[in-house]
Amino acid sequence: MNQVKGIIRNFAEYSIGPIGSAVIGFFSMTILTWLIAPAEYGKIGIFQIYLSFGNIIVTLGFDQAFMREFFQIKDKSMLFFNSIILPLVFIAVNTLVLFIFPEFWSQLIFGSPEYVYLIYGTAITLISIFTLRFAYVILRMENRGIVYSIVSLLTNVIIFILNIILLKFWSSSFESIVVANLIANIIVGVIAVVVTKKYWLIKKFQFNKKLFLKLLYFSTPLIPALVINLLFQSLGRLSIVWYSTEEQLGLFQVSMSISMLISVIQQAFTNGWVPIAYRWNTEGAPNKNYEFMGTVLIFLLLFVFFGVMIGREFIVLIIGSSYTPIMTIFPFLTLSYLMPTLAEVTGLGISFARKNSYLMVISIIVLIINFVGNWLLVPSMGAVGATISTGVSFVIFFWLRTIISRKLWYKFPLGKYILFTIAIVIGSIINTFVDRGVAFVINCIIEIVFVIVIILLVRKYKDRLINIRK
Repeated sequence: MNQVKGIIRNFAEYSIGPIGSAVIGFFSMTILTWLIAPAEYGKIGIFQIYLSFGNIIVTLGFDQAFMREFFQIKDKSMLFFNSIILPLVFIAVNTLVLFIFPEFWSQLIFGSPEYVYLIYGTAITLISIFTLRFAYVILRMENRGIVYSIVSLLTNVIIFILNIILLKFWSSSFESIVVANLIANIIVGVIAVVVTKKYWLIKKFQFNKKLFLKLLYFSTPLIPALVINLLFQSLGRLSIVWYSTEEQLGLFQVSMSISMLISVIQQAFTNGWVPIAYRWNTEGAPNKNYEFMGTVLIFLLLFVFFGVMIGREFIVLIIGSSYTPIMTIFPFLTLSYLMPTLAEVTGLGISFARKNSYLMVISIIVLIINFVGNWLLVPSMGAVGATISTGVSFVIFFWLRTIISRKLWYKFPLGKYILFTIAIVIGSIINTFVDRGVAFVINCIIEIVFVIVIILLVRKYKDRLINIRK
Protein backbone atom coordinates (compact mmCIF):
# COMPACT_ATOMS: atom_id res chain seq x y z
CA MET A 1 0.00 0.00 0.00
CA ASN A 2 2.77 2.41 0.90
CA GLN A 3 4.61 1.63 -2.33
CA VAL A 4 1.52 2.28 -4.44
CA LYS A 5 0.91 5.56 -2.63
CA GLY A 6 4.56 6.48 -3.12
CA ILE A 7 4.39 5.80 -6.86
CA ILE A 8 1.17 7.80 -7.24
CA ARG A 9 2.61 10.70 -5.24
CA ASN A 10 5.79 10.54 -7.31
CA PHE A 11 3.92 10.75 -10.60
CA ALA A 12 1.67 13.51 -9.22
CA GLU A 13 4.68 15.63 -8.29
CA TYR A 14 6.22 15.20 -11.72
CA SER A 15 2.88 15.98 -13.36
CA ILE A 16 2.66 19.52 -11.97
CA GLY A 17 5.29 20.89 -14.34
CA PRO A 18 4.06 19.20 -17.54
CA ILE A 19 0.39 19.97 -16.83
CA GLY A 20 1.14 23.59 -16.00
CA SER A 21 3.42 23.86 -19.02
CA ALA A 22 0.74 22.36 -21.26
CA VAL A 23 -1.87 24.85 -20.05
CA ILE A 24 0.51 27.77 -20.55
CA GLY A 25 1.65 26.38 -23.90
CA PHE A 26 -1.95 26.07 -25.06
CA PHE A 27 -2.78 29.67 -24.19
CA SER A 28 0.49 30.80 -25.73
CA MET A 29 -0.24 28.92 -28.95
CA THR A 30 -3.74 30.39 -29.07
CA ILE A 31 -2.36 33.93 -28.80
CA LEU A 32 0.36 33.26 -31.36
CA THR A 33 -2.09 31.92 -33.95
CA TRP A 34 -3.92 35.26 -33.80
CA LEU A 35 -0.75 37.37 -33.96
CA ILE A 36 1.45 35.42 -36.38
CA ALA A 37 0.72 34.12 -39.89
CA PRO A 38 1.20 30.39 -40.60
CA ALA A 39 4.26 31.08 -42.80
CA GLU A 40 5.96 32.99 -39.96
CA TYR A 41 5.08 30.22 -37.52
CA GLY A 42 6.85 27.81 -39.83
CA LYS A 43 10.18 29.62 -39.38
CA ILE A 44 9.93 29.00 -35.64
CA GLY A 45 9.68 25.28 -36.33
CA ILE A 46 12.97 25.25 -38.24
CA PHE A 47 14.73 27.06 -35.37
CA GLN A 48 13.31 24.56 -32.89
CA ILE A 49 14.80 21.69 -34.91
CA TYR A 50 18.28 23.16 -34.53
CA LEU A 51 17.73 23.95 -30.85
CA SER A 52 16.52 20.39 -30.28
CA PHE A 53 19.65 19.14 -32.02
CA GLY A 54 21.78 21.20 -29.63
CA ASN A 55 19.71 19.94 -26.72
CA ILE A 56 20.55 16.36 -27.67
CA ILE A 57 24.26 16.60 -28.41
CA VAL A 58 25.26 19.15 -25.74
CA THR A 59 25.66 16.45 -23.06
CA LEU A 60 26.97 13.78 -25.47
CA GLY A 61 24.67 11.28 -23.78
CA PHE A 62 26.57 11.51 -20.49
CA ASP A 63 23.47 12.72 -18.66
CA GLN A 64 21.83 9.38 -19.51
CA ALA A 65 24.96 7.51 -18.42
CA PHE A 66 24.94 9.49 -15.16
CA MET A 67 21.33 8.41 -14.61
CA ARG A 68 22.12 4.78 -15.41
CA GLU A 69 24.92 4.61 -12.81
CA PHE A 70 23.29 6.80 -10.16
CA PHE A 71 22.14 3.91 -7.97
CA GLN A 72 25.29 1.90 -8.68
CA ILE A 73 27.96 4.44 -7.60
CA LYS A 74 27.95 5.66 -3.99
CA ASP A 75 30.25 8.66 -4.55
CA LYS A 76 27.83 10.93 -6.42
CA SER A 77 30.34 13.80 -6.62
CA MET A 78 32.88 11.62 -8.41
CA LEU A 79 30.17 10.26 -10.71
CA PHE A 80 29.00 13.77 -11.60
CA PHE A 81 32.51 15.09 -12.26
CA ASN A 82 33.37 12.23 -14.60
CA SER A 83 30.03 12.72 -16.35
CA ILE A 84 30.58 16.39 -17.25
CA ILE A 85 34.27 16.38 -18.32
CA LEU A 86 33.79 15.55 -22.00
CA PRO A 87 30.55 17.53 -22.46
CA LEU A 88 32.26 20.66 -21.09
CA VAL A 89 35.07 20.34 -23.65
CA PHE A 90 32.51 19.85 -26.41
CA ILE A 91 30.52 22.92 -25.33
CA ALA A 92 33.65 25.09 -25.37
CA VAL A 93 34.45 24.02 -28.95
CA ASN A 94 30.83 24.39 -30.05
CA THR A 95 30.53 27.91 -28.59
CA LEU A 96 33.76 28.95 -30.28
CA VAL A 97 32.53 27.73 -33.68
CA LEU A 98 29.25 29.64 -33.34
CA PHE A 99 31.02 32.86 -32.37
CA ILE A 100 33.59 32.62 -35.19
CA PHE A 101 31.10 31.89 -38.00
CA PRO A 102 27.84 33.60 -36.94
CA GLU A 103 26.80 34.68 -40.46
CA PHE A 104 27.09 31.15 -41.79
CA TRP A 105 24.91 29.72 -39.03
CA SER A 106 22.41 32.58 -39.35
CA GLN A 107 22.03 31.83 -43.07
CA LEU A 108 21.69 28.11 -42.40
CA ILE A 109 19.11 28.37 -39.61
CA PHE A 110 17.14 31.52 -40.45
CA GLY A 111 17.74 31.83 -44.19
CA SER A 112 19.51 35.18 -43.84
CA PRO A 113 22.89 36.37 -42.46
CA GLU A 114 21.26 39.33 -40.69
CA TYR A 115 20.30 37.40 -37.53
CA VAL A 116 23.80 37.18 -36.07
CA TYR A 117 22.60 38.31 -32.65
CA LEU A 118 20.32 35.27 -32.48
CA ILE A 119 23.31 32.99 -33.12
CA TYR A 120 25.24 34.59 -30.25
CA GLY A 121 22.20 34.09 -28.02
CA THR A 122 21.90 30.47 -29.15
CA ALA A 123 25.55 29.80 -28.23
CA ILE A 124 24.96 31.05 -24.68
CA THR A 125 21.67 29.17 -24.49
CA LEU A 126 23.38 25.85 -25.28
CA ILE A 127 25.48 26.31 -22.13
CA SER A 128 22.28 26.81 -20.13
CA ILE A 129 20.72 23.76 -21.76
CA PHE A 130 23.73 21.72 -20.64
CA THR A 131 23.22 22.75 -17.01
CA LEU A 132 19.48 22.15 -17.30
CA ARG A 133 19.89 18.64 -18.70
CA PHE A 134 22.10 17.53 -15.82
CA ALA A 135 20.04 19.41 -13.22
CA TYR A 136 16.86 17.70 -14.41
CA VAL A 137 18.52 14.28 -14.16
CA ILE A 138 19.75 15.04 -10.63
CA LEU A 139 16.29 16.18 -9.50
CA ARG A 140 14.68 13.09 -11.02
CA MET A 141 17.12 10.64 -9.46
CA GLU A 142 16.77 12.33 -6.06
CA ASN A 143 12.96 12.16 -6.42
CA ARG A 144 12.62 15.93 -6.02
CA GLY A 145 9.51 15.99 -8.16
CA ILE A 146 8.12 19.28 -6.89
CA VAL A 147 11.36 21.17 -7.55
CA TYR A 148 11.64 19.53 -10.97
CA SER A 149 8.13 20.64 -11.86
CA ILE A 150 8.69 24.19 -10.65
CA VAL A 151 11.87 24.58 -12.69
CA SER A 152 10.31 23.16 -15.86
CA LEU A 153 7.15 25.22 -15.35
CA LEU A 154 9.17 28.38 -14.82
CA THR A 155 10.69 28.06 -18.29
CA ASN A 156 7.27 28.14 -19.94
CA VAL A 157 6.01 30.95 -17.72
CA ILE A 158 8.93 33.16 -18.71
CA ILE A 159 8.54 32.28 -22.40
CA PHE A 160 4.82 33.10 -22.24
CA ILE A 161 5.38 36.48 -20.59
CA LEU A 162 8.23 37.44 -22.92
CA ASN A 163 6.25 36.37 -25.99
CA ILE A 164 3.45 38.75 -25.13
CA ILE A 165 5.79 41.64 -24.29
CA LEU A 166 8.04 41.24 -27.34
CA LEU A 167 5.22 40.62 -29.83
CA LYS A 168 3.34 43.64 -28.50
CA PHE A 169 6.16 46.15 -28.14
CA TRP A 170 8.98 44.93 -30.37
CA SER A 171 8.22 42.76 -33.42
CA SER A 172 5.31 40.59 -34.49
CA SER A 173 7.63 38.12 -36.20
CA PHE A 174 9.41 34.88 -35.41
CA GLU A 175 12.32 36.89 -33.92
CA SER A 176 10.29 37.73 -30.81
CA ILE A 177 9.51 34.08 -30.12
CA VAL A 178 13.12 33.00 -30.69
CA VAL A 179 14.44 35.70 -28.33
CA ALA A 180 11.85 34.75 -25.69
CA ASN A 181 12.99 31.11 -25.82
CA LEU A 182 16.67 32.02 -25.59
CA ILE A 183 16.25 34.38 -22.61
CA ALA A 184 14.00 31.93 -20.73
CA ASN A 185 16.47 29.05 -21.12
CA ILE A 186 19.37 31.19 -19.91
CA ILE A 187 17.48 32.38 -16.80
CA VAL A 188 16.21 28.93 -15.86
CA GLY A 189 19.63 27.39 -16.56
CA VAL A 190 21.09 29.59 -13.82
CA ILE A 191 18.25 28.69 -11.45
CA ALA A 192 18.77 24.97 -12.15
CA VAL A 193 22.42 25.24 -11.10
CA VAL A 194 21.37 26.93 -7.85
CA VAL A 195 18.88 24.20 -6.86
CA THR A 196 21.47 21.47 -7.55
CA LYS A 197 24.50 23.47 -6.38
CA LYS A 198 26.01 20.71 -4.22
CA TYR A 199 26.91 18.87 -7.42
CA TRP A 200 28.25 21.89 -9.30
CA LEU A 201 30.44 23.13 -6.42
CA ILE A 202 33.16 20.59 -7.14
CA LYS A 203 35.70 20.66 -4.30
CA LYS A 204 37.92 17.88 -5.60
CA PHE A 205 38.74 16.76 -9.13
CA GLN A 206 38.23 13.00 -8.98
CA PHE A 207 38.93 11.64 -12.44
CA ASN A 208 38.33 7.90 -12.50
CA LYS A 209 39.46 6.32 -15.75
CA LYS A 210 37.51 3.10 -15.23
CA LEU A 211 34.29 4.96 -14.41
CA PHE A 212 34.79 7.46 -17.24
CA LEU A 213 35.23 4.67 -19.78
CA LYS A 214 32.14 2.93 -18.41
CA LEU A 215 30.13 6.14 -18.84
CA LEU A 216 31.60 6.65 -22.30
CA TYR A 217 30.73 3.09 -23.31
CA PHE A 218 27.11 3.64 -22.27
CA SER A 219 26.74 7.12 -23.80
CA THR A 220 28.56 6.66 -27.12
CA PRO A 221 25.80 4.68 -28.90
CA LEU A 222 23.21 7.16 -27.61
CA ILE A 223 24.51 10.14 -29.58
CA PRO A 224 24.03 8.81 -33.12
CA ALA A 225 20.80 7.15 -31.98
CA LEU A 226 19.46 10.41 -30.53
CA VAL A 227 20.58 12.47 -33.53
CA ILE A 228 19.02 10.00 -35.94
CA ASN A 229 15.89 10.00 -33.78
CA LEU A 230 15.76 13.81 -33.99
CA LEU A 231 16.11 13.67 -37.78
CA PHE A 232 13.36 11.06 -37.76
CA GLN A 233 11.08 13.36 -35.76
CA SER A 234 12.02 16.42 -37.84
CA LEU A 235 11.60 14.83 -41.27
CA GLY A 236 7.97 15.91 -41.41
CA ARG A 237 8.87 19.59 -41.11
CA LEU A 238 11.90 19.27 -43.38
CA SER A 239 9.88 17.42 -46.03
CA ILE A 240 7.28 20.18 -46.05
CA VAL A 241 10.10 22.71 -46.56
CA TRP A 242 11.38 20.65 -49.50
CA TYR A 243 8.10 19.62 -51.13
CA SER A 244 5.36 21.98 -49.96
CA THR A 245 4.74 25.57 -48.78
CA GLU A 246 5.60 27.71 -45.75
CA GLU A 247 1.88 27.88 -44.95
CA GLN A 248 1.71 24.07 -44.75
CA LEU A 249 4.81 24.16 -42.55
CA GLY A 250 3.11 26.62 -40.20
CA LEU A 251 0.00 24.44 -40.00
CA PHE A 252 2.17 21.41 -39.26
CA GLN A 253 4.00 23.32 -36.52
CA VAL A 254 0.76 24.39 -34.81
CA SER A 255 -0.52 20.82 -35.11
CA MET A 256 2.58 19.67 -33.28
CA SER A 257 1.86 22.23 -30.56
CA ILE A 258 -1.64 20.81 -30.08
CA SER A 259 -0.50 17.19 -30.12
CA MET A 260 2.09 18.13 -27.51
CA LEU A 261 -0.79 18.34 -25.01
CA ILE A 262 -0.33 14.58 -24.83
CA SER A 263 3.33 15.12 -23.99
CA VAL A 264 2.08 16.01 -20.49
CA ILE A 265 1.52 12.31 -19.95
CA GLN A 266 4.80 11.39 -21.61
CA GLN A 267 6.89 13.79 -19.53
CA ALA A 268 5.17 13.10 -16.22
CA PHE A 269 5.31 9.34 -16.69
CA THR A 270 8.89 9.19 -17.99
CA ASN A 271 10.27 11.52 -15.33
CA GLY A 272 8.72 9.51 -12.53
CA TRP A 273 8.94 6.07 -14.07
CA VAL A 274 12.58 5.76 -15.20
CA PRO A 275 14.12 6.17 -11.71
CA ILE A 276 11.58 3.70 -10.31
CA ALA A 277 12.32 1.18 -13.08
CA TYR A 278 16.08 1.40 -12.50
CA ARG A 279 15.57 1.01 -8.76
CA TRP A 280 13.30 -2.00 -9.27
CA ASN A 281 15.91 -3.55 -11.54
CA THR A 282 18.64 -3.01 -8.93
CA GLU A 283 16.44 -4.48 -6.18
CA GLY A 284 15.30 -7.43 -8.30
CA ALA A 285 11.59 -6.53 -8.27
CA PRO A 286 9.18 -9.09 -9.80
CA ASN A 287 8.29 -8.80 -13.50
CA LYS A 288 4.60 -8.43 -12.67
CA ASN A 289 5.35 -4.89 -11.48
CA TYR A 290 6.43 -3.87 -14.99
CA GLU A 291 3.45 -5.63 -16.59
CA PHE A 292 1.09 -3.84 -14.21
CA MET A 293 2.55 -0.46 -15.17
CA GLY A 294 2.17 -1.34 -18.85
CA THR A 295 -1.52 -2.13 -18.37
CA VAL A 296 -2.19 1.07 -16.42
CA LEU A 297 -0.39 3.13 -19.05
CA ILE A 298 -2.34 1.60 -21.94
CA PHE A 299 -5.66 2.58 -20.36
CA LEU A 300 -4.39 6.05 -19.54
CA LEU A 301 -3.07 6.71 -23.07
CA LEU A 302 -6.27 5.51 -24.75
CA PHE A 303 -8.36 7.67 -22.46
CA VAL A 304 -6.19 10.71 -23.21
CA PHE A 305 -6.12 10.09 -26.97
CA PHE A 306 -9.88 9.98 -27.46
CA GLY A 307 -10.31 12.83 -24.98
CA VAL A 308 -8.00 15.02 -27.06
CA MET A 309 -9.85 14.03 -30.23
CA ILE A 310 -13.08 15.22 -28.62
CA GLY A 311 -11.43 18.40 -27.40
CA ARG A 312 -10.15 19.37 -30.86
CA GLU A 313 -13.63 20.61 -31.75
CA PHE A 314 -13.36 23.24 -29.02
CA ILE A 315 -9.86 24.20 -30.11
CA VAL A 316 -11.28 25.24 -33.50
CA LEU A 317 -13.36 27.88 -31.74
CA ILE A 318 -10.41 29.70 -30.17
CA ILE A 319 -7.57 29.54 -32.69
CA GLY A 320 -7.27 31.88 -35.66
CA SER A 321 -9.49 30.91 -38.61
CA SER A 322 -6.44 30.52 -40.88
CA TYR A 323 -5.36 27.55 -38.73
CA THR A 324 -8.63 25.57 -38.91
CA PRO A 325 -7.16 22.92 -41.30
CA ILE A 326 -4.99 21.61 -38.46
CA MET A 327 -7.95 19.61 -37.13
CA THR A 328 -7.34 16.93 -39.76
CA ILE A 329 -3.56 17.24 -39.52
CA PHE A 330 -2.71 16.54 -35.89
CA PRO A 331 -4.43 13.16 -35.06
CA PHE A 332 -1.57 11.04 -36.44
CA LEU A 333 0.96 13.34 -34.76
CA THR A 334 -0.31 12.20 -31.36
CA LEU A 335 1.29 8.82 -32.09
CA SER A 336 4.70 10.49 -31.86
CA TYR A 337 4.02 10.93 -28.12
CA LEU A 338 1.84 7.92 -27.36
CA MET A 339 4.08 5.20 -28.79
CA PRO A 340 7.42 6.36 -27.24
CA THR A 341 5.67 6.75 -23.87
CA LEU A 342 4.52 3.14 -23.90
CA ALA A 343 7.97 2.09 -25.13
CA GLU A 344 9.40 3.40 -21.85
CA VAL A 345 7.86 0.29 -20.26
CA THR A 346 8.27 -2.32 -22.99
CA GLY A 347 11.74 -1.16 -24.05
CA LEU A 348 13.42 -1.32 -20.64
CA GLY A 349 15.26 -4.52 -21.52
CA ILE A 350 17.62 -2.59 -23.82
CA SER A 351 18.69 -0.21 -21.05
CA PHE A 352 18.89 -2.93 -18.40
CA ALA A 353 21.18 -4.97 -20.67
CA ARG A 354 23.23 -1.85 -21.55
CA LYS A 355 22.71 -2.63 -25.25
CA ASN A 356 22.11 0.93 -26.42
CA SER A 357 23.62 0.15 -29.82
CA TYR A 358 20.25 -1.38 -30.66
CA LEU A 359 18.67 2.06 -30.30
CA MET A 360 20.84 3.36 -33.12
CA VAL A 361 19.84 0.48 -35.38
CA ILE A 362 16.16 1.05 -34.59
CA SER A 363 16.49 4.78 -35.24
CA ILE A 364 18.17 4.22 -38.62
CA ILE A 365 15.42 1.83 -39.72
CA VAL A 366 12.56 4.16 -38.80
CA LEU A 367 14.44 7.15 -40.25
CA ILE A 368 14.57 5.42 -43.64
CA ILE A 369 10.91 4.42 -43.40
CA ASN A 370 9.88 7.96 -42.45
CA PHE A 371 11.97 9.45 -45.27
CA VAL A 372 10.31 7.20 -47.85
CA GLY A 373 6.88 7.91 -46.37
CA ASN A 374 7.36 11.67 -46.53
CA TRP A 375 8.78 11.44 -50.04
CA LEU A 376 5.67 9.58 -51.19
CA LEU A 377 2.98 11.48 -49.27
CA VAL A 378 4.03 15.12 -48.71
CA PRO A 379 4.07 16.30 -52.38
CA SER A 380 0.41 15.31 -52.83
CA MET A 381 -0.99 15.57 -49.29
CA GLY A 382 1.12 18.32 -47.71
CA ALA A 383 1.10 18.45 -43.91
CA VAL A 384 -1.41 15.58 -43.66
CA GLY A 385 1.01 13.31 -45.51
CA ALA A 386 3.83 14.32 -43.18
CA THR A 387 1.78 13.48 -40.10
CA ILE A 388 0.73 10.07 -41.45
CA SER A 389 4.34 9.17 -42.26
CA THR A 390 5.49 10.35 -38.83
CA GLY A 391 2.75 8.50 -36.96
CA VAL A 392 3.23 5.19 -38.77
CA SER A 393 7.00 5.43 -38.28
CA PHE A 394 6.55 5.82 -34.52
CA VAL A 395 4.37 2.70 -34.45
CA ILE A 396 7.20 0.78 -36.12
CA PHE A 397 9.68 2.38 -33.69
CA PHE A 398 7.62 1.11 -30.75
CA TRP A 399 7.42 -2.45 -32.03
CA LEU A 400 11.10 -2.71 -32.96
CA ARG A 401 12.09 -1.46 -29.52
CA THR A 402 9.58 -3.75 -27.82
CA ILE A 403 10.59 -6.91 -29.69
CA ILE A 404 14.33 -6.38 -29.14
CA SER A 405 13.77 -5.54 -25.47
CA ARG A 406 11.70 -8.70 -25.06
CA LYS A 407 14.56 -10.82 -26.42
CA LEU A 408 17.08 -9.18 -24.07
CA TRP A 409 14.82 -9.16 -21.00
CA TYR A 410 11.95 -11.64 -20.51
CA LYS A 411 9.05 -12.87 -22.65
CA PHE A 412 6.30 -10.54 -21.46
CA PRO A 413 2.87 -10.98 -23.14
CA LEU A 414 2.21 -8.83 -26.23
CA GLY A 415 -1.57 -9.16 -26.63
CA LYS A 416 -2.55 -5.93 -24.90
CA TYR A 417 0.07 -3.96 -26.83
CA ILE A 418 -1.24 -5.32 -30.14
CA LEU A 419 -4.80 -4.27 -29.25
CA PHE A 420 -3.57 -0.83 -28.16
CA THR A 421 -1.78 -0.32 -31.47
CA ILE A 422 -4.83 -1.34 -33.50
CA ALA A 423 -7.12 0.96 -31.50
CA ILE A 424 -4.84 3.98 -31.72
CA VAL A 425 -4.16 3.62 -35.47
CA ILE A 426 -7.85 3.15 -36.33
CA GLY A 427 -8.69 6.15 -34.12
CA SER A 428 -6.15 8.27 -35.99
CA ILE A 429 -7.54 7.20 -39.37
CA ILE A 430 -11.10 8.03 -38.33
CA ASN A 431 -10.17 11.46 -37.00
CA THR A 432 -8.14 12.29 -40.11
CA PHE A 433 -10.41 11.14 -42.95
CA VAL A 434 -13.95 10.74 -41.57
CA ASP A 435 -16.32 13.72 -41.39
CA ARG A 436 -15.57 15.70 -38.21
CA GLY A 437 -19.15 15.49 -36.94
CA VAL A 438 -19.28 11.72 -37.35
CA ALA A 439 -15.81 11.36 -35.82
CA PHE A 440 -16.89 13.47 -32.84
CA VAL A 441 -19.83 11.15 -32.11
CA ILE A 442 -17.61 8.06 -32.43
CA ASN A 443 -15.02 9.57 -30.09
CA CYS A 444 -17.66 10.42 -27.47
CA ILE A 445 -19.16 6.92 -27.54
CA ILE A 446 -15.74 5.27 -27.22
CA GLU A 447 -14.73 7.59 -24.39
CA ILE A 448 -17.93 6.92 -22.41
CA VAL A 449 -17.58 3.14 -22.82
CA PHE A 450 -13.93 3.41 -21.93
CA VAL A 451 -14.64 5.28 -18.68
CA ILE A 452 -17.20 2.64 -17.67
CA VAL A 453 -14.72 -0.17 -18.37
CA ILE A 454 -12.00 1.56 -16.33
CA ILE A 455 -14.35 1.98 -13.36
CA LEU A 456 -15.37 -1.70 -13.50
CA LEU A 457 -11.76 -2.87 -13.77
CA VAL A 458 -10.62 -0.69 -10.88
CA ARG A 459 -13.39 -2.09 -8.68
CA LYS A 460 -12.62 -5.66 -9.75
CA TYR A 461 -8.85 -5.45 -9.26
CA LYS A 462 -8.79 -3.07 -6.31
CA ASP A 463 -6.99 -5.58 -4.09
CA ARG A 464 -4.31 -6.16 -6.70
CA LEU A 465 -3.71 -2.43 -6.97
CA ILE A 466 -3.20 -2.18 -3.24
CA ASN A 467 -1.03 -5.27 -2.94
CA ILE A 468 1.15 -4.83 -6.03
CA ARG A 469 4.31 -5.13 -3.96
CA LYS A 470 3.37 -8.60 -2.89
